[in-house]
Amino acid sequence: GEMKWVESWSASIEWKGRPAVLSMIRDVTRQVHEEEGLLSAHLELDRRVQERTAELQAINNRLLLEVRERERAELSVRESEERFQRLMEHSPMGIAVTRMKGEVEYLNKKFIQLFGYTLKDIPTLEHWWHLAYPDPLHADRVRSEWLSATREAGEKGTEAEPVEREVRRKKGKICVIDFRKTVLDKWVIHTFHDVTDNKRQEEALLESEQMFRLLSEQSLMS
Repeated sequence: GEMKWVESWSASIEWKGRPAVLSMIRDVTRQVHEEEGLLSAHLELDRRVQERTAELQAINNRLLLEVRERERAELSVRESEERFQRLMEHSPMGIAVTRMKGEVEYLNKKFIQLFGYTLKDIPTLEHWWHLAYPDPLHADRVRSEWLSATREAGEKGTEAEPVEREVRRKKGKICVIDFRKTVLDKWVIHTFHDVTDNKRQEEALLESEQMFRLLSEQSLMS
């Protein structure tokens, strides 16, 4: 009852003076089964290749999407940094950014206009203290107060208490500056506001009040 695959070949011949048919039959069952196996293996390989290709395409699509999202995120960060840089650069107040250890990383345009010092002049706070406060004892006191206020602001996560001090500009002129600073991680952001005119006005007003009081007292006495 076993089924066999056969290959047959026939030809018309004459056998003993009479027409006849010569037939040849060959068992090709094994060959057919081998060919079917090869075809099945080929189809399975093709299916696996297609599946793997689809998987790789999906992975590639995800990677392309991630790259595009990362590029958009990086572009957004760069644009945000550029906006922040423009705000810092065009701020009406002087701004300096230093590291906790005292390296000066950034000075905005207003700072340079206000004091005349550039990063070449004050690469560290030590240089700043030496130039801005020529009296060594005063410079040491300012340094000590800066370190204490910075450490306290960093521990509390708050802005340091504002301080007013006289500062020597690069050309030697003395001005009165309102100092403020905020500690962010390893960075210290300083702002400088020139209140020299305000102090002069306050002193002039105080002097006028004292003069008026003195004249009033003399008038009463006379």
